[in-house]
Amino acid sequence: MLDNNYWPSEEAFIPIDHLEQITDNRVRCSAVAICDDQGHPCNNFYQGQEAHFFYEFEILGEIGTPIGGLAIMDTMDHCIHGKNTLLYRMPAVDNVVRGTRIRFHQAVSLQIARDTYFLDVSFASLDPELYQQYCSGSLTFDEVDRLIHRHCRVKKILSFSIVFPPDGKSITYGVANLPGWSHMIPVFSGHSQTISNSIRTQADIQPTILHVTHWKAGSQWINSILQRCVPDLIVEPQVGVGQFLGLPVQQGKVYPTLYITRQQYDNVLLPVNCHHFLIFRDLRDTLVSAYYSFKNSHPILSSTNVIMRKNLESLNEEEGLIYLIHNWLESCAEIQRSWIESGESFIRFEELLEKDLEILESILLDKCHLPVEKNTFCQVVEECRFERLSGGRQRGEENVDHHYRKGVAGDWRYIFTPKVKDAFKSRFEDILILSGYENSMDW
Repeated sequence: MLDNNYWPSEEAFIPIDHLEQITDNRVRCSAVAICDDQGHPCNNFYQGQEAHFFYEFEILGEIGTPIGGLAIMDTMDHCIHGKNTLLYRMPAVDNVVRGTRIRFHQAVSLQIARDTYFLDVSFASLDPELYQQYCSGSLTFDEVDRLIHRHCRVKKILSFSIVFPPDGKSITYGVANLPGWSHMIPVFSGHSQTISNSIRTQADIQPTILHVTHWKAGSQWINSILQRCVPDLIVEPQVGVGQFLGLPVQQGKVYPTLYITRQQYDNVLLPVNCHHFLIFRDLRDTLVSAYYSFKNSHPILSSTNVIMRKNLESLNEEEGLIYLIHNWLESCAEIQRSWIESGESFIRFEELLEKDLEILESILLDKCHLPVEKNTFCQVVEECRFERLSGGRQRGEENVDHHYRKGVAGDWRYIFTPKVKDAFKSRFEDILILSGYENSMDW
């Protein structure tokens, strides 16, 4: 499977200079390629095979937050599939200046009928604040769709075909393959009695397990535990939670680190026998952890990370914390707020630090039915404790350059200045009370 940041060699891209571009002259398409999951240029795919589309746009004028998308059209000009980075809720990239080239890598599982198809690519932008409001769930797509600026579109930029695989088997005889499952219950003639061993109950189906959380709430710690317990069942996290929001949820799989609101969760079609659990953290410690992570240890996964680190490096600690209060923490708060207001119970990260085995055994083994032996599970939890993952440091022993920095709760008390406290209270104090971390505003 290709890495998210993979980009093909120059030979993979098709000539596009002769194609008409529908543009407002602020953006132009500069490159397009289609490859298989090995990165080889390809225009014939088996049903269900994953295709990787690569497209690049050059910025010629002023725009908002970029949105890149593609549409797969049939020979009758019907849109079989269309999706862009806004629908994937990709992290926003702002402050794009003239001369910048923005590249998109979009993977699509081609579970569609045998036929020839055409690719359209497009580039749009949206006011940064509206983009963030949509991604957080406070605006619907209909509300933002009319406010999107559509800068460039290239129609029928390339064609490709879907064919049967070598074994001749088909996954659908319709236009598209929709997720679902089926079973048959034979009934004896003249009787209502069923053949008992043919009935597949919900309990017989491998459970799907969803780990819902927000950033800097121990998500990689839990991910490490799940990866070691059931490596073959893990659906790898993608930027923008694309593995959950953009692709069919797979029956019997385990999804770590889902940074999603309750509204986003409710909009996804889930398989039967699906379990989820929530882990949240005091937003004050979330803020402190994010500050040190984004400034020192977090991997650079996108241009947003580059901008964040550059800004934090130019600010002192107090200024940096206030910067994150106004420019980052809202997404975590919105996730907490949406689930708590829906009445869902959640696991506190702070309690998990003290009673990891007891809590995780109850949630993962007893409630979610994670398919792993108890002895193995207990061993994995012990192996993934702070002392092991931090390289031997004890909890409370700090290393600001390590992802597992300190491993304690309440660190904000030693770091918040009066200015940071006031800035936090002005925006997020209600969440502390709603989540039970404070009983009043006098803290």
